[in-house]
Amino acid sequence: MGEQQPRVPLTRVAFDDEGTQAAWTATHRRIKHKLWLWSALFAAAVVVAIVIAPSDASVDFRGRARGDSSASGVIGGLAVLAYVFALYTCCGALSRLRKARSILEAYPWRSFPAVRKLSGTKEATGVPVQFRLSDDAAADAADENAYVDDDGSTWSQSMSARNPLRWNRWDESMERGAWYAGDVELGGVLALPGGSGLMTVQRRIQVRSMEQRSVRADHERILAAAPGRD
Repeated sequence: MGEQQPRVPLTRVAFDDEGTQAAWTATHRRIKHKLWLWSALFAAAVVVAIVIAPSDASVDFRGRARGDSSASGVIGGLAVLAYVFALYTCCGALSRLRKARSILEAYPWRSFPAVRKLSGTKEATGVPVQFRLSDDAAADAADENAYVDDDGSTWSQSMSARNPLRWNRWDESMERGAWYAGDVELGGVLALPGGSGLMTVQRRIQVRSMEQRSVRADHERILAAAPGRD
């Protein structure tokens, strides 16, 4: 027999679920720890560059020190580049996680029978995916935005799902069932049953480009479409 998956919590919004809060907090803590680690490594590299700088200095024919500091310069330059990249990565991850929380605080969890990764396609902002729609969801979906496979299963339009830290990470367990909070056509938050493995979901770049909409504009539309909001 297959392992029974957790049931969708009957909370008003997804973030009221304790498991979801724990998963979000753990991810947030992991990003913060990564940022602190990179900051410590950057500080250590700067100290090393300063310490070895005098030993890199040569002396000219008049006995005066001539700055060479090739090794310290290389170390300092690499440290700056690595730290800028780390800041960009961690700050981007924190931004995505904050957006995910705002959606989790506006939408309840819903269950999808499966979420599949699309093979043969690439997306710069994440993993291209489709949601398998239940009969009720399929009936509510617009005809032009739903896809019916040969076996009769109905799937949503393709979206882009992204792990806060690793843009191309995908857990194949979601192909056996997943939770989702948000709007199926605009975006939201995807997770494994139980609320772990949080991923932000947004429309693909091509779709937004045709409508000339930004990620921020789509995020505002998602929040505006939340249940109970005018």
